[in-house]
This record gives sequence, structure tokens and C-alpha cells, in this order.
Amino acid sequence: MSAMPLTYPPAPARASVVRAPYTVAGARRAARGLLHAWSVDTDRTDDALLIVSELVTNAFRHGRSPITLALRHCGGLLTVAVRDAGGYQLWTQTDRRSAPPDETGRGLDIVAALATRCGARTTATHTTVWARL
Repeated sequence: MSAMPLTYPPAPARASVVRAPYTVAGARRAARGLLHAWSVDTDRTDDALLIVSELVTNAFRHGRSPITLALRHCGGLLTVAVRDAGGYQLWTQTDRRSAPPDETGRGLDIVAALATRCGARTTATHTTVWARL
């Protein structure tokens, strides 16, 4: 009987993005290419790309550069994380729900609805918001 080869989870793929009008689209393109390379199914890819859009947009609106997008696919789990140099408490705000006429403010609710788990880590120097599918 031969020994099974050891397999290791892939290292997270990271892409840094800069603050510019096209960066959310660029982050989606980079994520789409990586998810395709990992053979992630279409439905999960669509959900992950929507999460990328929401988290990167929030980092641009509420955080500070540099902003980093990290994707990890390991053991069937897909994690999207966005880190910025802000120390804001967006995720933990108690009243972040929007009234129906509002055009903004529902992004984190969308992320929470699509993810199996999500959360944020905030320090004095950075904020990381993540979602797992």
C-alpha cells in the first residue's frame, strides 16, 4: 500500500488595488480570473463577485489606501477579504439598515445574505472585512 501524498491548501491569492474610479471593476476582473482558474462554479462565482464589489466599494468610501483584496479557496470554502488602512467600525454599527428609498447602505446586508459567515477585524491601523461562501 502506497502512502497518500500530502496536499496543502493553496496560499491565498492577493491583489492590491489603488483608489481610482475603475478599481472596483478591476478588482472584480482579477477575482473572476482567479475564481475561473480555481474552477469555482458559476453561482458561487457570481456571489463572490458581488461580495467583492460591495466590500471594495465600502473600503473606498469609508477607508483609506492601501486597499488589498484577498481571496482564498481551500477545502471547498471560498473566503473574500478586503483590508484597508482605516480604523472605521462600519460592520459593527448597530443601525446600518437603510430606509427603502435610500440608494445606498445595503451592501453589508447583501454580503451577510450571500455568505455563510462574515465579519470584520478592526485595529487602530486597519480594517479587514471578510465573507465566507
